Amino acid sequence: MDLLSSFRSRCQVPWLALGDFNEICSPSKLWGGGFCEARALEMMAMMDSCSFMDMGFTGSKYTWERHVDGQRVLVKRLDRALGDVAWRVLYAEAYVEHLARVYSDHAPLLVRCEASLGERRSRPFRFQAAWATHPSFENLVGHAWEPHGLSLKDKLVNTQQAAQKFNKEVFGCIHKRKWRVEGRCKESRES
Repeated sequence: MDLLSSFRSRCQVPWLALGDFNEICSPSKLWGGGFCEARALEMMAMMDSCSFMDMGFTGSKYTWERHVDGQRVLVKRLDRALGDVAWRVLYAEAYVEHLARVYSDHAPLLVRCEASLGERRSRPFRFQAAWATHPSFENLVGHAWEPHGLSLKDKLVNTQQAAQKFNKEVFGCIHKRKWRVEGRCKESRES
């Protein structure tokens, strides 16, 4: 971890680090073993000094397994992808998949930097709580829900489409804006 921190001082471009970090950051990232708070704090200190954010994941909760006599006795999320704020701004749509373990006790990671058109269509709709804080959102929902004679499903589809349009036209990419603000805050703290 010291190697990554020392490399960060020389690296001034957006960056992503991924692989087996051999540490976990919280007890929720393991099953069947003991949690070492000192090692977790060391991992989090490295992430902080490198300005890393964990990219999260889809797929299995754990990426590593230990078996004894054919029985799974310990699992952890040791493998991860960490990006700095600048990298996350460049690749706002990026996400990580934990793939199935086949030959190793570690799950391979797949980082997808852009969602293809097909993947964007299959991504589930997610309500953003921030929408409800906007003064015009309640009227938007009312108008989408208003047409009489529509089934409940059709009213929900209308509301979803109106909310997605509202998000694009009014809010834009909240995550991208958040990462930019975090980057500016970090820059102002460093100067």
